[in-house]
Amino acid sequence: EYDWARVMKTIHTRRHVRTSEMMLVAAAREIRDKVVLNSYRTILSGAGSPGIAAWLVYHWLREEGYGIDLLWGLGRIGYMPLPGQINPVGVAQTLTSKVLTDITDIYGVYVGGRNAKCISVLGAMQVDRFGNINNTRVGRRSLGSGGAGDAINARETVVVVKHLPERVVKDVSYVTCPGNRVKTLVTTLGIFKKLGEDKEFTLTACIPTTKSTSLETCVRRTKEQCGWDLRVVDKPTIVPPPTEKELYWLRLFNTHDSSDGEST
Repeated sequence: EYDWARVMKTIHTRRHVRTSEMMLVAAAREIRDKVVLNSYRTILSGAGSPGIAAWLVYHWLREEGYGIDLLWGLGRIGYMPLPGQINPVGVAQTLTSKVLTDITDIYGVYVGGRNAKCISVLGAMQVDRFGNINNTRVGRRSLGSGGAGDAINARETVVVVKHLPERVVKDVSYVTCPGNRVKTLVTTLGIFKKLGEDKEFTLTACIPTTKSTSLETCVRRTKEQCGWDLRVVDKPTIVPPPTEKELYWLRLFNTHDSSDGEST
């Protein structure tokens, strides 16, 4: 049973918007635009931040009359994310699925199939300037790729990660997933895109630490936190804060967010 009193209190009384919340809303906006522009029909997402961003897109597009199906790698097609059910493999969300199948169908047909129109949304322990993902060897830890090695075969991939110098690096120490189909990276510092035929990310928009943080400060801080000579567009922008509706949907799913202490 979910504590609705707690979620409504969280939505209405937390006045500050955390940078992690800004990241999720910025990622969801990017994904929504890509879905509509490229006529994607499915979204494959992992758990955590990537999942929340995908769930926001699902509900936003549903309100706009655009049909999109969510995929879960273990065999779920067309499930509906439910407020308070942050575990995507839970029974409640499974029961909303249009189809229950297996891993082979999900990754071999609906994600990587020749006619599939899928966009993947992934997290990463490390991601580099080319979009290569490392989920396998980070320091002494061996994590394994999970479903990322197959999810990367979608038409396009968006990576969503908290920005730390050891996570957003010049070159990953091990390539779990090649970055050729990773077109966009969204972090707690900004939005990075591969422009034109570029193979390397360029900073296009910044997420401010506070409302008073200048664009110049945002750009400088972001460049300092990247492990390479980061390219920046001629006219970078500041990511707009969430609207009331965006924040409402976000906090329905993200009620326990405590991943950073910064707020705007």
